Amino acid sequence: MVHSRLSTTTYGWPIKYARSLNELVRAILGGVIGHRSAYRRGVLHRDASTGNILIRSDADGTDGYGVLIDFDNAIMFEMHQPLLNDPPSGTRPFMSAEILGNEYYFGEGIDEQPEVGVVASTNDNDNNTDNEDEDENHCGGHGYDQDKDKDEGENEDEDKDDWEDENHSDDESDVDDEDDKKLEAVHGPPHSVIHDLEGFFWVLLWVCISRSGPAIRRRQLNNPDPSSKFHREWSGLFEGDNVVYKKQRVMMLPRTSFVTWLTPLLPDYHKPLTHLLADLRDILQEAYREHRYDDVENLYTAFITTLEHYKADPAKVSDKVRSKWIQAQRAEDRRRRQDVGKWEASPVADRSATASSRRDRRRVSEPESPTPKRRKKPSGSGPRQG
Repeated sequence: MVHSRLSTTTYGWPIKYARSLNELVRAILGGVIGHRSAYRRGVLHRDASTGNILIRSDADGTDGYGVLIDFDNAIMFEMHQPLLNDPPSGTRPFMSAEILGNEYYFGEGIDEQPEVGVVASTNDNDNNTDNEDEDENHCGGHGYDQDKDKDEGENEDEDKDDWEDENHSDDESDVDDEDDKKLEAVHGPPHSVIHDLEGFFWVLLWVCISRSGPAIRRRQLNNPDPSSKFHREWSGLFEGDNVVYKKQRVMMLPRTSFVTWLTPLLPDYHKPLTHLLADLRDILQEAYREHRYDDVENLYTAFITTLEHYKADPAKVSDKVRSKWIQAQRAEDRRRRQDVGKWEASPVADRSATASSRRDRRRVSEPESPTPKRRKKPSGSGPRQG
């Protein structure tokens, strides 16, 4: 048996602690650029979330930039063969409804869907029966850490041999092609770049709705009122049982209706991002409507260009409110300097005990990933409780 140890150090702050609107947008931009860089090397991330986008900053009072982390759910997309029983990959609140609901936003029939670099397997014997969930660990400066082990298909070579068998006749190949199309139509959309870009959109929307100022959690989330319209909308988008339906509706709304729906949900601090959110949503909606799943580089360019061109316009608010935001920004700057001091002082310091992470510990935890985790049951013990 070979024992190994992985030593890590805290690198930055979760995106929910953005100190300004510009830093928030730069964090999303950095995440998308990192995602594109990985994709060009054959890697599809498949888990854009608030815990997987860090803000890298010198803690000197200037805005930082975004870094995409946690490739536990990533695949080599040119080699990956999704199966019918593949679990959805990602963090549920930020996943596309196409993946969660196993259904295309626009149109029906696999004939309309272009190739996206992956194929489905018809081998019904490739069943993953280990679907037991493992408790999530919430710690560290990253805010949310997941232990996500996955099996990328133990019989991948055998599956390839099935498809490339030279003894198949042309007629049999035609039948196989038809079976592939039927399987994909049943299986639903394969996870592709556009779904991860949609994940970045949901991350940005999540931060905009849940924060009332620089790193300030919204009061409505601390003391939720289930009867309020805000709680119904928030729960419908990120927490409730109707997430798929709600996200489908948001993604299909005309732009004017989307803005009308979004505006009352945003606090005054994030209202300047209304049209940026609408622009990103429109990019996704147009691509989904036209089934441009394989138009990867143009999708990246549209997203990155839109984020790069954003400039924060000062919100038209009272001096009193503006002063409160400035104070919150300065408080976050102080916390970052304290965090950096702890990180530099001791490599084994309790990085989960920073001021930034303590304030949310007694509140709602970070969203969980729906991806099943593999674990071994302790010998002589029953099922794990709680």
